[in-house]
Amino acid sequence: MVGDGPRDARLVVVTDVPRRHEDVHGQALAGSRRNVLDEALLHAGIDPATVRRTSVVRCRPPDDRAPATREVATCSAHLSGELGLVMPEVIVSLGQLATSVLLGRSVPLERVAGYRLDILGGVTLIPTHHPSEVVRGVPAAAVALRRDLAVARAVLDGTMATGAQARSELRSRLTQPPRKQPAHA
Repeated sequence: MVGDGPRDARLVVVTDVPRRHEDVHGQALAGSRRNVLDEALLHAGIDPATVRRTSVVRCRPPDDRAPATREVATCSAHLSGELGLVMPEVIVSLGQLATSVLLGRSVPLERVAGYRLDILGGVTLIPTHHPSEVVRGVPAAAVALRRDLAVARAVLDGTMATGAQARSELRSRLTQPPRKQPAHA
């Protein structure tokens, strides 16, 4: 399975692995997970038809088990190739696996969810919670998903700094000498 959606999308959503019904439909997300994502996109003011959806692992592992390390490594090359062809401005990673693969290291999702990170030489990555968590009834996941897609929209609209701009601003603040506090009389 490869991604679905426009090949020139400015926004790409990356999920972990296709479930059975997604494998059957040839979509990165289908059913209730797709509905949750599309509703959150609409809430953020993003037309779902303009978004490309893809996954880290291209084939459903047997019995819906977690993918093996070698499966993730093999499929990561395909994901990199797809992202190189699409050349999105923003990528939203759904869940821990997609976030770790895109960052190139394992990072707890709670530490990076909602941040604007710079990857692939100028692409803004915004990690967030997976729609599966929303389907399972985790209220914080629904709030985070909507919030983080709104951030993606703001970056695309130019009303919020990209990951590279945010990193540069932070570095400049860290290298500036501390401001002197005015003396009190």
